[in-house]
Amino acid sequence: MEIRLAAIACLVVGLGVIASSAAVAILYLSGSLGAVPLLTRVIEQFAGKATLFGVGAIGMSLILIIAGYMLLRGSRTGGALALFASTLLLILPALSLSVPVPIEPFVAGVVVGVVLMCLTVSGWESLT
Repeated sequence: MEIRLAAIACLVVGLGVIASSAAVAILYLSGSLGAVPLLTRVIEQFAGKATLFGVGAIGMSLILIIAGYMLLRGSRTGGALALFASTLLLILPALSLSVPVPIEPFVAGVVVGVVLMCLTVSGWESLT
């Protein structure tokens, strides 16, 4: 049960990050980014780093999608990928402190990382 929940979490978060990145890109290109004040503040504080952050977020989401698929198949490789992704999600906030960027996206990542790590570790024995 834990592995299925971890797989679902990986897939939902991975696909959610890709969808939200696409939505932000569409809002930015259409010039209506100002309609969401919190999003505008976060994007403005990422000025000059937004592309790097976007590439990192999409890369992380691809790792999560692959891990989720492999976890659904019961693969230990998927478990290892999920643990790797959750570790990155826990380390990135510490790295973000050295660069003046908003912390909100990283806090959400920490929550997902902790939940994903707990689920993966508790269901590790069921993986083959």
